[in-house]
Order: sequence, then C-alpha cells, then structure tokens
Amino acid sequence: MLERRVPHANPPVQSSGLVSHVNCGRYVGGHAVHHQTRTGHPMALSFADLSVWCYMCESYVHNEILIPAKNAAHRSKFGVPDPQHETSAEDSQ
Repeated sequence: MLERRVPHANPPVQSSGLVSHVNCGRYVGGHAVHHQTRTGHPMALSFADLSVWCYMCESYVHNEILIPAKNAAHRSKFGVPDPQHETSAEDSQ
C-alpha cells in the first residue's frame, strides 16, 4: 500500500503502487518510465489525478482492486479518504 506522504507536487509524481517508489511522471523527466523499464512493474498511480497507467497495455486502468491504493493516495494527498471510494479500515491498511 502507498505509505509515502507526497505533498502537492509540481511536477506531478507517480507511484508504482506496492513498491511506494515515487517518481516524476511519464512525460516530465520520464523517471516513472525509467523505473518501469528497469523493474518491469506494469502499473503506476499518478498523484496528479489518482489515475492508474498500465505500461503493458498502454492505457489507463479502472478496476475495483485498485480502489484501496487510490484511496491511500487520496488520503496522503488531501488528508482524508476519497469520498467516492471509501473502503473499510481493513482495506486501507
């Protein structure tokens, strides 16, 4: 789960999920792409808009299994759970 506290960042940052590795995005500096190439991690969560990008399918991913990670990122960014995707206490730990 995402545990790293990320302030409102400029440029936008991305996390590769369970790794909690924070990089600048695909387009600004390309560090998230470099991390994906080096590690093979297939997805990254954007702290800019809390979207998840899949490098393998080259598209955004929307799946309920990602809600706890998105909720943790929302909590880290804004200090509160995402009201659209509130999960139980067990899911967010």
